[in-house]
Amino acid sequence: MSHPHLQVVSADTAPPVRGVPTSPSSLQFDNVLDDAPIGYFEVDARGVVLHANRAGCEGLGLDARRIHKPVFAAYLHAKSMYPFYWLVKKLLETSRPASCDLQVRRPDGKTYWVRFDGAVRSPLPDGQRTCLLSMIDISEQREAESRLRASEQRLRCLIESIPDSIFVIRNGAIVFTNAAAERLVSGENRSQLIGRPIEDLIMPEDHDLLVALSGLEFRPVPTMRPLEMRFRAGDGQPLTADTTWLALQFEGEHSLLCVARDQTDRKQMQARLAQADRLTTAGVLAAGVAHEINNPLTYIFFNLESLRADLVALQRGETVDVEAANLAADRAMGGAHRVRDIVKDLRSCTTDSDAREMVSINDVIDKTLEIAQPQLRYKASVERAFGQVPALPANFGRLSQAFLNLFVNAAQAIPEGGPSKQSLRVATEATPTEIRILVQDTGAGIPEHARARLFEPFFTTKDVGSGSGLGLYICHKYLSQYGGSIELVDLPPYATSFLIRFPHQQQGQSPLDQKPSPKLVPEVKARGETSLRLLLVDDDGVIRTELQHALAPRFHSIVTAGSGSEAISLLRETPGFDLVLCDVLMPDGSGPDVYRWLARHQPDMLSHIGFITGGAYTDDARAFFATHTVHCLDKPFSREDLAAFLELLLPRDEATMHAATG
Repeated sequence: MSHPHLQVVSADTAPPVRGVPTSPSSLQFDNVLDDAPIGYFEVDARGVVLHANRAGCEGLGLDARRIHKPVFAAYLHAKSMYPFYWLVKKLLETSRPASCDLQVRRPDGKTYWVRFDGAVRSPLPDGQRTCLLSMIDISEQREAESRLRASEQRLRCLIESIPDSIFVIRNGAIVFTNAAAERLVSGENRSQLIGRPIEDLIMPEDHDLLVALSGLEFRPVPTMRPLEMRFRAGDGQPLTADTTWLALQFEGEHSLLCVARDQTDRKQMQARLAQADRLTTAGVLAAGVAHEINNPLTYIFFNLESLRADLVALQRGETVDVEAANLAADRAMGGAHRVRDIVKDLRSCTTDSDAREMVSINDVIDKTLEIAQPQLRYKASVERAFGQVPALPANFGRLSQAFLNLFVNAAQAIPEGGPSKQSLRVATEATPTEIRILVQDTGAGIPEHARARLFEPFFTTKDVGSGSGLGLYICHKYLSQYGGSIELVDLPPYATSFLIRFPHQQQGQSPLDQKPSPKLVPEVKARGETSLRLLLVDDDGVIRTELQHALAPRFHSIVTAGSGSEAISLLRETPGFDLVLCDVLMPDGSGPDVYRWLARHQPDMLSHIGFITGGAYTDDARAFFATHTVHCLDKPFSREDLAAFLELLLPRDEATMHAATG
């Protein structure tokens, strides 16, 4: 190899260095450096080796003190030859120490890295200047550095490819980001992000969270739960992200690491799924709510028709019972108020708003139970054990939705078999530090393997198509928004018990009044000259009363029952009824139960039983109507509808005699 600025001697023409030098310089070199553990070489301006110590020869893989090729470049890797001559030239030109890393090649062809540190020796007697080079094996160091660089490269590739956004923050300013961070705040490239205050990327509403995080890099905590924060996108729109904050040493200084995961799409999807879950719950409740509304609508129709008949009579100049007309108007208004209250309760329990006010937990639960009552009435008895509890700053609708999910889940878990055998219990109490709500049912219970995942979204123990798996997740989410918690506890004899806790928000809050029990509507005795006997069966006292008023002119005797079991007892003890009008769904014995009893004991009555219903069929009721041909009148219905229905059920001669009702 040649170099334009160096005189290079060929390894083939230069004499080999043998034996121990005898010149004063050689003797000095030998005496001082020969036994040194580090390899030393003395080379001239041409790169010819003048002297070498034992460690140097061994470093080149040669016998001690025997240099076969006196040109040092012959022992270097091809890529290291030029740097070697550059080192010699620099040493001789500047007379200052210099160093470089070179690859040395052994006789067996293996190469390794060596660091050469050089200095210029005093001129020889002939005036020639030489360089003294020390040789240190740095192969392990270079290998470690290579592994470190590869590791850093892998780590950088990982950081750049990870979908989570990474920010390293020092003194409130961003000092490092990855590619995902650029995507999170689209419109900003990395050079624009570096040096910017992190608060520029956070929506003002969440700046208080940044204040709480300040100084965390100097007081690290072992673990920290994710914080939901809103970032400002490039277009200024908010992006919701789950962030994790950790203290770390970055570039030798205390810094703060923020890992952010964009949850905007997931939050929007969850909102849509929550809406879908509300619609699903509404669908489950729809039939029951229709039943609750159809009952008052029925007696609204009855009383309005009675008032219309009175108006027609007045137009004809006939006398009208003003007191009866006022009573009919009052009943119609009462029915309208009941419909209004049902709709109001339904709206307050299903409104999706986060507006907060001081709400009564007892009132929320009571109204929610009213909404869920059609689902529970025919499956379980409901026990309320309300204590005196303080008001809670929350949203009525969201709390109601949380409890509604619990109640509907309980109703779905309770097998059909009669409310006398199953129960749902809701209890509230206040301790000095918290409000406690206990929701218990005697349903199927929750399997042990499912308990750990109970509040995860989309997890359900129901059959495919029977549930979205969001009910308990949304319940947990809404309760958490107001500082509440929910857990599954074991409290026999109940199969499932959920304990809900809320911390006290205000001390000294006056207890809430308990909701008084509604007064029962008194029953009206039947009147009339006909000999027909009617058994009227309905669990709604108001419906029974209104039907009695409407049917009194047509029947000699009207006997009422509030349940299927009571109706069966009356049929057994006082047979001979001409007609049975029976509701379908009742807490203690259903309409189908009455029909099946008649089929066994009084089969002649099967053609004289008619069903009236507001809907909300159970599985048993749906199966019954699918397999039996029976007469059924849906609520709400008018007097004319009722008269036409009776035509189908009464003996022909009686139906002809009493072609009209009222």
